[in-house]
Amino acid sequence: MLKCFSALFFALVFSQNAFCQGLDKIKTGAMKITAIANRHVMVSGAGGLTLGQNILLVRLNPDDDDYETIANGKVVRVKGQSAAVEIDMEKLKKQPLKTDVAVFLGAPKVFTEVNLKAHQEDTIPTLADIEELPPGYIWFQYLMDDGKLVSNSSNQANSFKNMGKIKRTGYNFEWFFDFVPHYGIGFESTSTVVPVRSYSRDAVDATVKHDSFKFMYRTKKYYNLRGIFSFKAATDSFATDNPDEYVISSTVKMNYLGAALDWEPGDLILIDKQAKFEFTFLRMQYSMGLLGTVSDGELIQRGTSSKASANELKIIASGTGYFPWMPWVHRYTLSFEYYQRSNTVSFSGPTRSEANNYAIPQDGNYGENESGLLISLGVRFDDVVGRIFKPKN
Repeated sequence: MLKCFSALFFALVFSQNAFCQGLDKIKTGAMKITAIANRHVMVSGAGGLTLGQNILLVRLNPDDDDYETIANGKVVRVKGQSAAVEIDMEKLKKQPLKTDVAVFLGAPKVFTEVNLKAHQEDTIPTLADIEELPPGYIWFQYLMDDGKLVSNSSNQANSFKNMGKIKRTGYNFEWFFDFVPHYGIGFESTSTVVPVRSYSRDAVDATVKHDSFKFMYRTKKYYNLRGIFSFKAATDSFATDNPDEYVISSTVKMNYLGAALDWEPGDLILIDKQAKFEFTFLRMQYSMGLLGTVSDGELIQRGTSSKASANELKIIASGTGYFPWMPWVHRYTLSFEYYQRSNTVSFSGPTRSEANNYAIPQDGNYGENESGLLISLGVRFDDVVGRIFKPKN
């Protein structure tokens, strides 16, 4: 009787119409959990459920008369005799398992009998229904970039712009919205100061800076594979006080169309009862830069108008750690990225050169090839901001 009143008290917190079914009623009248993914579970024997109804998840001990409530949630999708239940993560006591059962909180209802000792495999293909809406998240990363750059030129302008070591630092911010979880945005910014050599071998500092904004769309996940399509607007600036044309200041503005394929065996929003680190995803990404322009500094110019194009290839491996004993932030990420990018530029119009009495030829062609390894440390959160705008039903 004490257990019955305990279950009643727990259920009333989440539903005014809750009732205590008792252990015997739970064993014969509960719904079976058939799939678990991220913050959702799929249950069978759910005919008659409607969106927004409250569900209680219960863990039974088949060897004695003991049971406990481990979580509660709401029905967010109904398909025939199956329903997807979104778990209230703030009130989660234990991570659900397929051996647990779900109890309907409302008026008494007849359900298919559950065999508690049945094997965990289930023939209902419902995991894909849960994965239709991937979880939204907010991801902050601190970036450490170690790269090199090689330039080529049809004349001596910018022909000394070769750097064997460019160490940049910065940040990346990525946000996939919980209320429209297939869409997201991203910001990235890195910068550093590197020494360059003039024609007379004098050392001159140069500031290298990259800023970009990205809009992304990610597909549903099939067999741990997911596609990501993106549009990125990027600005790369190279500013130096070098007085000759061998290394000159320039700003590149480029628009990129990108496509990536993710192998995603892990959970982006990882949750575990104990400390855990798992491999999250492996990404191969290709981006094509279109409609780009390059503008040189005031002192030396290779032309008054330009056309630029670019190509970028990235391979990214990322892991996620969940540490429940850490204060405030529990989910940390570690990522490694290898990249190669190249751009080609053609100039036209009058040129300007103030050093060495050298006149830069008009209609010159130029290019740069850059490669390197980028390491990032980050934290990833549930999208608590976007969840405010998510429809309740």
